[in-house]
Amino acid sequence: MLRYFDVKEWSGRCKRLRATTIFCLLVLLLCGSLATYAAVPAVVGSTSTSLGSDWGNTNKIVMDAAGNVYTYDPAGRILKIPADGSPRQTITAGGGGQGLTVDPSGNLYYCDLWSSNVWQVRYLGGGAYGAPTKFIDQSKNLYDATGSYWFPTSDVTYVSSDAANDYFVVADFTTSLYQVTYTRASGTFKGGRIGSVDNAYNGNTVTADNKGNVFALDVNSLWEIPAGTSSLNKIATGFNKAIGVSTDSTGNVFVSDSGANAVIMIPNESGTLNPANKFTVYSGTVIGSALFDMSGRMLVPVWGGVNALSFTGGSTTAMAVGQASDPLTITYLFNTAVTPTFSIVSKGAATTEFNNPGTGTCVTNNAYTAGQSCTLDVTTTAALPGGRSGAVSVQSSGSVVSQFNVSGIGLGAGLVFDPGTQS
Repeated sequence: MLRYFDVKEWSGRCKRLRATTIFCLLVLLLCGSLATYAAVPAVVGSTSTSLGSDWGNTNKIVMDAAGNVYTYDPAGRILKIPADGSPRQTITAGGGGQGLTVDPSGNLYYCDLWSSNVWQVRYLGGGAYGAPTKFIDQSKNLYDATGSYWFPTSDVTYVSSDAANDYFVVADFTTSLYQVTYTRASGTFKGGRIGSVDNAYNGNTVTADNKGNVFALDVNSLWEIPAGTSSLNKIATGFNKAIGVSTDSTGNVFVSDSGANAVIMIPNESGTLNPANKFTVYSGTVIGSALFDMSGRMLVPVWGGVNALSFTGGSTTAMAVGQASDPLTITYLFNTAVTPTFSIVSKGAATTEFNNPGTGTCVTNNAYTAGQSCTLDVTTTAALPGGRSGAVSVQSSGSVVSQFNVSGIGLGAGLVFDPGTQS
């Protein structure tokens, strides 16, 4: 068994600052047995807390630009959990809600389980919301390639906006996906079916990242519609019963697999998703899309409520762009003999922003015996403002035996982080 511990306290609580909007990213501590630890680590060092039975059984949790979280309660009503800790707010009267998304203005959209409609709940300001109104329905003349209307809708995601239009992707209860453009000035819609996944489970599921890439699921696979295209591509396979998909601000994708009882992370490495390096970040019951909130907790829908999973781990100190952070020291304790190699990679950045300054004691390809330990230091030199996510990977005999994910923050003026595009 290989174990490791961080010797600095996690310093990167997620915050929104005024001119310098800074956010900290997912920090995970991952380890496993040398005998069984191939390429899929397991999560340790985490604590799970139930957030109460008044959250769902929900299939979707989303977050707006201010960090407010939205989901369903057991009666099918949309529930708002304010970021400031104020009392939860019931927004709709309930009944048949399925899927959920929020746009940057705080307007909510959801599907009607029993029809082909997408409903809008407008945010009026001051914590007030309007009554649900039909936003997309069959009267909008949105057809599939055969001239037929779509089947009952299962999920919707806000994708992006420009000066004139809002863009959405809608999934139906078969396997079809539809791109929809809403022109605000005229109140008109256009769009239609762009393709199908292979075999959806209990309705299709979709989400969009903050760059406008859209992700969808079938039972066994993850699909992508790259930003600005109508091309539907299968990018990852091997899931057991995929039922939920979400993204974080760095471009990592998280698949909730109810058949495997796991949430699986597909890392974004240097701007490209790498399904070959996917690994489990949560083991346990899951019934819908997980979400990372502004405090770094993973919110996991389970039967009877939602669990909040908090991870131990490490984050480098926040520094100005171009300046190296103080080192984060990781101590490895080897419980069995191993000859490891150590590597540090960046995720979601084109350059290597995480570095080993060489001040630790760990030596690549050194033969360690059981009971020995060594330290490895990690620094961050951010090329741009905002959060960065990286990992220290330890390999032995060609297999990953340990992965320690770290976050770093670059300080700079004028960055605006908008998680309202995530769902």
